[in-house]
Amino acid sequence: MSITRIFRRLGLPLFLFLLSQLFLVLILHFEGQQYFNHITWIRWDAGHYIQIAKEGYNFFPCAGHFGYPEDATEMCGNAGWFPGYAWLVKGLSVFFSDIKVLSHFTSKIMFLLSLMAFAAILKLDRINLRNILIMLIPSFWFGSIYYSSSFPMSTIMFTMLIGIFFFIRNQKLLCYFMCLLAATIYPTGILFSTVLSITSFFFIEGTLKRKLTAIYPMLFGLLGLGLVFLSLHIQTGEWSAFLQIQSKYGHGIHNPLENIWRTLKSLNWDLNDQQNYIILQSLIIVILYVNTLVYFIKNQLYKEKLFLLAFLFFNVYLLFPWTVGGNLSVYRSESLLMPASLMYQKLPAKWLGLLSLALIIMCAAMSHLFFIDVLY
Repeated sequence: MSITRIFRRLGLPLFLFLLSQLFLVLILHFEGQQYFNHITWIRWDAGHYIQIAKEGYNFFPCAGHFGYPEDATEMCGNAGWFPGYAWLVKGLSVFFSDIKVLSHFTSKIMFLLSLMAFAAILKLDRINLRNILIMLIPSFWFGSIYYSSSFPMSTIMFTMLIGIFFFIRNQKLLCYFMCLLAATIYPTGILFSTVLSITSFFFIEGTLKRKLTAIYPMLFGLLGLGLVFLSLHIQTGEWSAFLQIQSKYGHGIHNPLENIWRTLKSLNWDLNDQQNYIILQSLIIVILYVNTLVYFIKNQLYKEKLFLLAFLFFNVYLLFPWTVGGNLSVYRSESLLMPASLMYQKLPAKWLGLLSLALIIMCAAMSHLFFIDVLY
């Protein structure tokens, strides 16, 4: 492959990645913080992933710890977080020993690889205005601050996007392996294999028996989930350690429409109320979803495999966090909606530009909240 051809394939995502990082450098300058300081990128749950990478899982009674009374029955520890990203960081620590520094650089590398996979799926191999507008969307997607921080969002994003790349090209075994990996990285990773299975069912021709082979992605996703619980059992002695810790946060089955409405109606348009920006992001996503639904049906995008996959992905990953409810960082979950934007490639340039502008503004606001410890 010639250098020119390599540059044509990698130049666009690399350019957008560097642009996104320069954008964060600018925000950090105004915050008085440093891009290359690892503390900048470690917030709340990031500490759990770093601890898993360093020491593995721990699981113990909360009684007498973290303000819990001596008779508390809840369980504490880092077993409430999935290990895939921590395993990756741990593996790379063979070459770079400082895990705290390595954690956010790993995320940034995976973010770059995600943009490369996104461009490869859409076959964007030229740097021109339209392709830049298309690539601005995944580069500044909602919650994109987590793609560059010590969180697993960019790692699972790359896994899902490269899985979609293999899926569209009918490279089944590689696709199934990505389903397995995604299920080990984040609790909602198993949903990715579910989306692929549903999409496959609609596009497999022939008998019902042949259509039932669509279940394979889901089976590999379940295998990945099984590896997580096996790891928990080996390290903590409890298969249910993850469930016991997560039970503290009030997760359960809720009416997603009620949760969405309850959240959105608390928007008060007070620019000094930082929670408004978090709610505003969700409101913009709901509006975007409604418009996407109309666009999807009007243009009969369900006839194309990639577009149906992207639309199903949008539905599943939008509704799940609102359905689970509880003390859940929905704004972080919204960062995982990015593969849904694969169906925006045919939008007119003006709509691509408007969406990109909205994303950049929200990225600035949410990055600010992340850096001042409002987001976690």
